[in-house]
Amino acid sequence: MPSIRATQLKSDLTALEDLGEHVRDRVLERLPPELVPQVVEASRLEWIPVPSLTLLCRAIREVTDEDTVRAWSRSATNLSLETPLFRPILQGALAVFGRDPQKVYKVLPTAWTAAMKSCGDLVADVGTPGLVTLTIRGMPEVARDRDFLVATGGAFEVVFDECRVDGRCQLQSRGRSEDPRYLAHWKPRGA
Repeated sequence: MPSIRATQLKSDLTALEDLGEHVRDRVLERLPPELVPQVVEASRLEWIPVPSLTLLCRAIREVTDEDTVRAWSRSATNLSLETPLFRPILQGALAVFGRDPQKVYKVLPTAWTAAMKSCGDLVADVGTPGLVTLTIRGMPEVARDRDFLVATGGAFEVVFDECRVDGRCQLQSRGRSEDPRYLAHWKPRGA
């Protein structure tokens, strides 16, 4: 079963606070009653089925919009980068590559593997300066929910925060039968 680390879902729930009390409460009302306790009680390294995250992404979009799903996911992923599971990956990338997004994106497949199980393989094509194409090859149908894919694009944008650049990671593929593909592009802040 395609799964995600509980540590990320814990950060996802914490990041609901950033949406404000009213939105948070409306989102939580839309979730199955067992979902939040399942995440809260799980050990950080435990695997939780991806449909749990899909339900959360959908609830946020139904209460708000896709831009909010993207921003929430970026915020949640920034929180998870402070956890013992993901901090070493980030610190290692920054130590080796500095704050160059072109190079830091090369490490994203390692973070994907640490966070996701049986969700396909992330491939980063870092050809053109200021531009990276990210493709999730072999992603199972259950994970190809649009709300989840939009949230994933937001999660990939944490590289911009760490590298202190302005950018966007936009979902490019439209069909559920296609491998999800994202185009990440950026520029120096203030440029």
